Amino acid sequence: MTLMRLIIATLLLAHGVAHIVGFRGAWAPTRTTVIGNRIDLGASWMRLVGLLWLVGAIAFGITAIAALGNAAWWQSAALGLTGASLTLCLLQLPETKFGVVLNLALVGVLVGGSRLGWF
Repeated sequence: MTLMRLIIATLLLAHGVAHIVGFRGAWAPTRTTVIGNRIDLGASWMRLVGLLWLVGAIAFGITAIAALGNAAWWQSAALGLTGASLTLCLLQLPETKFGVVLNLALVGVLVGGSRLGWF
């Protein structure tokens, strides 16, 4: 296993843990709006959004394990999950602006690292 793959697996796992914040926030919502407070989903629909955060958390954990094992699919899964995470973050701006930055950085590392042969 390469050091870079160990680092990216750790980042993927940490990213998954960070998704739990989105899940928890949706189950005791302080707001029920998305897209810059333009669309009010109500508490029930926010819980559905929270479940998407939870699915992302679990999927990032699985992908981190796959990266450690160098499964053939881990890079494409990580890139797809990062895109989904970015979408969730964009829906819930401005609270998730830090997540937007992290997702964009993760895309850069995944794409650049793949092209440079880091993984």
